[in-house]
Amino acid sequence: MSTEQQFNVYLPADLVRRVKHAAIDEGLSLKRFTMQALEHELERLAATDPAGTADGQEQR
Repeated sequence: MSTEQQFNVYLPADLVRRVKHAAIDEGLSLKRFTMQALEHELERLAATDPAGTADGQEQR
């Protein structure tokens, strides 16, 4: 059983080109580069959000 889920988003063509080139420059697959970028941003948001709502979920 796979724990992965497909996630489709439409992005500006220039951003997609830059991301692809950055992944190649880093020696990473596009998947791995994108995962790392998203994880990094979520960690950054969590560090600056003392209420812990960086994931978009309200605390209850």
